[in-house]
Amino acid sequence: MANTTTVDGYYLDDTGKWITEIVPKEESLIDNSFNKVADGAAVTVNLDEGYVPENLGFTQQVAKVLVDNPIDVLATQSDLTKGAFAAANFEKDENGVYHTSQPICWQYPGGYCDFYDDVFNAATSMKRLKYPFNVGNNEYILWMWKGDYLNLGAGGEVGIYDNKHSVPSMNIKGINTPAIDDIPGLYEVSDDALYMTLHASINGKTTILDWNPGKPNWWITGWNPEFQDVAPENILLSGTINFSGHDDLWEAFYGEYYNKDKRLTFDSDTHTVNFQWQK
Repeated sequence: MANTTTVDGYYLDDTGKWITEIVPKEESLIDNSFNKVADGAAVTVNLDEGYVPENLGFTQQVAKVLVDNPIDVLATQSDLTKGAFAAANFEKDENGVYHTSQPICWQYPGGYCDFYDDVFNAATSMKRLKYPFNVGNNEYILWMWKGDYLNLGAGGEVGIYDNKHSVPSMNIKGINTPAIDDIPGLYEVSDDALYMTLHASINGKTTILDWNPGKPNWWITGWNPEFQDVAPENILLSGTINFSGHDDLWEAFYGEYYNKDKRLTFDSDTHTVNFQWQK
């Protein structure tokens, strides 16, 4: 089954990626393959069901106009802007995929909470999973996200947080952040960084990103701006979370989720959780 959508300033290649391409107005609006759109032109095309997020809310539509327009997408795809993104702690790798700097980045002192997800969801097309578990009196949570991240493109994230309420004030690029202490519902970045890997694809076929940072992370991320407007339900997010050296976390997470979630498989020999999440 195919959906029909109107696009402006994009073309769809045979893998289902939306890629921004600006061509002079005097050139033909559409080439003979009927998939390239000129700057300022609009054309209706058929595409496989699910590639473009449907039923976007008002705030999501506004965000796409402001941040996910063809100019912003081109700027994100271009290597000329690598320095500007790096200054905001978004590093671009050799494959054109963006990742957040680790372990310290501007997101670090803010921790995470459901309100952030509400804001995130108001601006983007996203899905999330939450896996809370307890170690003694402390609550930990593995949080996963995937979706269409506006100009950053399709991608996903996995983060580990806790409620120890122990984030001190820090100096990040000359700015002193406030200390965070006992804010209800707020999880802080966990000191228990883990070796993680992350892979994202369109329905398990076309690779969006494949990332192994090779060092412990509290937050593993990846976004590919070459893949625009991919619906989150068509993103298969997979990877590994290695709890080696963190036996208390492994035992608690294993006890909470072993044989209880089909998206998770457990390797007791290596203390590794493998995840595959599409629906």
